[in-house]
Amino acid sequence: MQYTREDVSTVKKKFTVTVPAREVEAALDESVEKLRGRVALDGFRRGKAPRGMVEAKFKDDVYNEAGSELLSEHYKKILKETGLQPISDFLLDHAKTLCRGADFTYSITFEVMPEFELPEKFEPVELKENTREVTDEEIEMALKDVRRKHGKETAVTEKRCPREGDIVTIDFQAYTDNGMEIPGLSAKDYTVAIGHNEVVPGLENLILTLKAGEKTRSKVDFLPPKDGEEARTYDIELKLIKIAQIDLPELTDKFVKNIGPFRTVEEFRDHLRKSLSKSNDGDHMAKLRDSLIEHNMNLVKFDVPESMIERQIGRMAGEFYGDLLQAETDPERRRSIAKSLRDEFWAHAEKTVRAHIFLYKIAEQERLTVTDEEVETQILNAAEQSNRSIEVVRAEYDKSGALEALRERILTNKAIGSLFSKAFADQEDGPGGLFGRSDLNLPKLNLKDAIKKGEGGAKKTGKKADAPKADAPKAEAPKADAPKAKAETPKAKAEAPKAEAKKGAPKAPAKAADKKSKP
Repeated sequence: MQYTREDVSTVKKKFTVTVPAREVEAALDESVEKLRGRVALDGFRRGKAPRGMVEAKFKDDVYNEAGSELLSEHYKKILKETGLQPISDFLLDHAKTLCRGADFTYSITFEVMPEFELPEKFEPVELKENTREVTDEEIEMALKDVRRKHGKETAVTEKRCPREGDIVTIDFQAYTDNGMEIPGLSAKDYTVAIGHNEVVPGLENLILTLKAGEKTRSKVDFLPPKDGEEARTYDIELKLIKIAQIDLPELTDKFVKNIGPFRTVEEFRDHLRKSLSKSNDGDHMAKLRDSLIEHNMNLVKFDVPESMIERQIGRMAGEFYGDLLQAETDPERRRSIAKSLRDEFWAHAEKTVRAHIFLYKIAEQERLTVTDEEVETQILNAAEQSNRSIEVVRAEYDKSGALEALRERILTNKAIGSLFSKAFADQEDGPGGLFGRSDLNLPKLNLKDAIKKGEGGAKKTGKKADAPKADAPKAEAPKADAPKAKAETPKAKAEAPKAEAKKGAPKAPAKAADKKSKP
């Protein structure tokens, strides 16, 4: 066979392959012979039927197998001769099918990682002082949260609708327009804290119309309207089981002594202020991190493979709206939702992938590695935060397949630390030392397989070949380094997320740019 190469872009490669008629004949003959040994035709023993009869009776099988074998062989040869390392499945394009006595021409297109050089010198960004101060309102909210946590829940016997601060228990089931149940959007005895933005606004508004024991069915918006399109609505059948209120304990010196090593309320207030201030500093440093990565990343130009962006979008859309997409049976509506989500997430997904490629390049150039001890330390941290044994947490990582994602996260943060150290090398008070840790993360994106050399095995279908996936989504184990959203008391350690959250709760869609933030 012969082939020509076209560099569609720096990351997209197209090869047009011409297979001479004699090679086509040989492939078809070999396919017939293999099939001939596996089948028995009337009047003939297995393997003894005439080749022409076998080919005529099993023509589709013969031609598909021959095409698949040619494709696999050619793909391997192209990768070996060019040294390219695919990070996507290849797309096959051919105008004609295999035919005896004729040449066969087809093309394959796949993507590779971009090749680029890092800047000769990383540049620092302006170090702005964190001037945001913790407000009295934030302290009061934190105090109320602590009191709520230690409050006593009592049933509401009064026949009334829920109020802000109440805890309600509900049953609900979502339906598509054609009346089909959406399995991922249903729950029994599900609890919701009113006024805490735990469910989409439309569902909470519906809850507020009911009294205990009542039920209703109404349409609820799950995807907000965009660019003139209608909002994505689904029928919700809702029953309010019960309402409870939290009787808050009085804020006294005795109360704060019971929850931690505090002697007075003022001492506890001071602790909360310091804790919230530390959280603000973490947010400030995270913004500095993002600014430095983006600034230096923009010093170099490289194309981002669209296949990696598409997969990142798939992960993001699946996390926020997966149940809705799976339940939608109308093909046109499904395509409309998918296109809307693709448009919504594209810019953020492209930026995320670009940042990870840039950081991986730093890790590669600096020959950064991750040791087993570093992985074990992170698992130990997760165990301590969740008050569980390290054996249990390690088993969760093993079961969920998240160890590679954890290694990737540690490597990414080492690259971030290297970037900071070099960018601020000339500044004595630079922040470089803060950024070699594994608790300063970008959105998850597995790049390990993206640099594996393509093994060149085509699928037997003759339509598509499997290449290493650059960023296939992986299940995640409890995170050892999840940033704390609220101030903590010494006795109230944050629990690491369990393997599975309460299923079925239609959470308010988070913004793509910050998956940890509540809407």
